[in-house]
Amino acid sequence: QAYPDEIGKMDFAHRRDAYCGKFSVTDVFTQCRIPFTVMKPHVVQPLELRAPRSDDRSPAVVAWSMGNFISHMLGNQNMLGGMARLTIGKDRWGAYITGCELVPTMCYGTEASGKWEFYGMRLTDYTDEMAANHYVEHTSVQEMWDLYHQIVGEDD
Repeated sequence: QAYPDEIGKMDFAHRRDAYCGKFSVTDVFTQCRIPFTVMKPHVVQPLELRAPRSDDRSPAVVAWSMGNFISHMLGNQNMLGGMARLTIGKDRWGAYITGCELVPTMCYGTEASGKWEFYGMRLTDYTDEMAANHYVEHTSVQEMWDLYHQIVGEDD
């Protein structure tokens, strides 16, 4: 786990990580009555699609952690994140999840014109040239894909 949330230390002065948008996403899921859970830490973890409860048609998406989309932390594991790509069906009875997959993301940080710039992007868009200019060590394209596969357990 990278930087755990602490009550009283969730303001911009104390947080070293970027807000991941999980509060707004969970609000939308709640409004649509889609079961979910979002947990910490701030490093990407595998997604799980759990079988629906007996009183529900939709399976539950468990996002143990989506990591950070934008971050200025110093570890390569904190530069790696993920976006959940959900397939949602809808019929006369309501909305339901039909599938999910984790799309790996990368936070790219570099100094340009005397100031730091940070960009969130899909890991597939991250290049060797960007890695050479990244402010965090051990963030080559291959190292980041290897780290992703190590954490998530996917081989492709």
